[in-house]
Amino acid sequence: MFRAFTILTAIAGLFAAQAEAQLVIRDLSYEITIYGDVILRWMPPEGVDISQTNIYRGTSPIDLKLIAELHSRSVREYTDHSSNVIPGNTYIYWVRVIDNQGNWGDEWIRVLVTPPPTGMKFTSVPPTTGFVGIDYWYSPITVDAAKPEDVEYTFGGPHPDGMELNSVGGGIYTFIYWHPVQAGQYRITLIATHKKTRAIAVQEFTITVASQAGHVRGAVKAVDGQPLPNTVVRIFQIQNHMAYETRTDSAGKFFLPNVQAGELYAYARPPSDRYLAQWYPLGPSMSSVPPRTLRQGDTIEYAFTLLTSPKQPTWVSGKVVDASTGTPLAGAKVSFARKERFIHIGDTAIISNPTFLETFQVDTAVITGPDGAYRVRLLVGTDYYGFSAAAGYAMSVSPDRGNGAETNALLARSFRVQDGMTSLNFALQPSMVTTPNRIVGQVKDAQNDLVKNAVIVLINPDLQRGAGGGHTYRRYTTTITDKNGYYSFENLGYTSTYTLLAIPLDPRSVPMYYTRQGGTTVAAGSDVISALGTVQNIDFRIEPVSPGGVGTVYGRVQVLLPDNSVAPLPGTLLFAQNLVTNDVLGYAISDSTGWYSIVGLPSGYYAVTAENMTFGSATSPTIPLDYTTYNIFTASKKADILYDNRLTGTEEAAQPSSIILEQNYPNPFNPGTTIRYAVPARMNVRLRIFNAVGAEVSVPVDAIMDAGYHTIAFDGAELAGGVYFYTLEAGGTIISRSMTLLK
Repeated sequence: MFRAFTILTAIAGLFAAQAEAQLVIRDLSYEITIYGDVILRWMPPEGVDISQTNIYRGTSPIDLKLIAELHSRSVREYTDHSSNVIPGNTYIYWVRVIDNQGNWGDEWIRVLVTPPPTGMKFTSVPPTTGFVGIDYWYSPITVDAAKPEDVEYTFGGPHPDGMELNSVGGGIYTFIYWHPVQAGQYRITLIATHKKTRAIAVQEFTITVASQAGHVRGAVKAVDGQPLPNTVVRIFQIQNHMAYETRTDSAGKFFLPNVQAGELYAYARPPSDRYLAQWYPLGPSMSSVPPRTLRQGDTIEYAFTLLTSPKQPTWVSGKVVDASTGTPLAGAKVSFARKERFIHIGDTAIISNPTFLETFQVDTAVITGPDGAYRVRLLVGTDYYGFSAAAGYAMSVSPDRGNGAETNALLARSFRVQDGMTSLNFALQPSMVTTPNRIVGQVKDAQNDLVKNAVIVLINPDLQRGAGGGHTYRRYTTTITDKNGYYSFENLGYTSTYTLLAIPLDPRSVPMYYTRQGGTTVAAGSDVISALGTVQNIDFRIEPVSPGGVGTVYGRVQVLLPDNSVAPLPGTLLFAQNLVTNDVLGYAISDSTGWYSIVGLPSGYYAVTAENMTFGSATSPTIPLDYTTYNIFTASKKADILYDNRLTGTEEAAQPSSIILEQNYPNPFNPGTTIRYAVPARMNVRLRIFNAVGAEVSVPVDAIMDAGYHTIAFDGAELAGGVYFYTLEAGGTIISRSMTLLK
């Protein structure tokens, strides 16, 4: 039977000639994951230097197709993602290994792809408030289990000290018990797993613990008096940087116990577009309404009346075409997402509404017809981002404004729907070459290992020469992960190298450049990938952002050109780093005019670091964001970033416009690294190194330095591995950053 299978495969063209295999693959097996992926595993021939492994897949021996070329010498596993197979189908997988002498060996396996387990979901709602010294209890309930004891509950990632997950009665009753001892906000991830089907459900929530509490209740109704159930109600307590969220019940009412006493702002977001969101009372923004004071032991009530929205839907149509030929593209996908539900680009208008970045959500998606045309209904007066994708083409992240396809998500531009808007076209750039080279990976949360959706930007850091040789540019390609966090880039060049950037579609997470350790916020510290065949497991581990406040840092990113003119610098990634905890607490991307705003920041001292693939890193002076009540002047601070491009050859600019401390490079390092800083005038400069407990371990610089950029080499050979902090003190400014020494 195996011989017959081999002959059929040979007929199909898999073998150039019939021959006996010289190499032997052992223990070929497979696993179907909970996501529906097929993982193949095998043991390669012993004592042989394998140069290439090919993977074939088909539903029968005569339709096997090459799906991956693996050039890693140690490869012994391959993952075929769920998007490539149909649940319920049986596939044949064929693995061929080839050594440096051209000898080969084959093995095959038949795989029934079972549908991924589904149906598990939480039906219980956890308490999201607590009080210091009062026991917290929560008993989770899920469906899709005939017996409660068939479900196993676990914490996903970190949880507060002393929090316990207990089961009694053989698993019939499970509960969380916790005795909170400190006020604050605590992020919890609870995972329910069906012991037999392995289906899972995930519940993420934040418990806000108060030390001096009152209660908040209220109701939300429409102007005609009808209650509005399922309205999202958010309460913000400014002094302690605490945020609360709940939803109205079927009668339009809500109740939040144990809210921290202090000044409160309340916001209601309706469940549909028929009504306008509102800050209480009747305000369009936080800055337009006064706070209310909640005293310990008191209860305050909110009575929201939401106005009818004047925005009406209108038909928007257009075409998707090949950017090089103008040919209409049938079967292309066109999607639209509201501006506040995409990655955070620009938008300084959000300063007056400083707390809202929503999780990504596509409002509508359609497929083009035979003539490449599409038609959708969008809300007049609403800002959207538009995307289009088709097989064999790079995704376009903006409608065509006469400049052709835009494939860099960092430069995506939103548009406002106008009444009567009838033409919104997309131009897609075809793949330049057809190759077997591709990069595939997955995005997960660094703390709980759950999948995350993200925009992935593939960056070719090599400068390309434009038409006529008049300018240079970098090539960017964008994709969006699937529901299981997977992404792939196809048809990559043989000689190119790439950097990857993941921008989470969850505002509670931080964008990361790819490294083998999971990611970094520093572009210069990212790993460079060469794509030969299929390069798999290029996975990101995305760091979450801690719950924040209502502060905003905003400004403009610009570049000083050789002729001394100033130009906006769009597409720059900016991070707000708390200088006390060293945590990154927010991010933004500069828009087409260079503006950015980083929102939801608690009170503290910050530095904004800008990362631009062309001009590198830049850091702002220390930003004091010190507020105990919401005031647009104290809770919002401006921090402009100016890159100096007046350099000729390798000569550095003599006059930086501000005091700058850049991220060390490389980072992590062992044992040496370089630290670069700049001062705008001749002044006394001190650069000090501290260990993780705050003890000074080195003072590389303590002298009067001339204006300009300076670089010092730091040697950590005599130090223990771990996290260190370096602080620049100059001109009354103190800037700190962290670095990691690996031993």
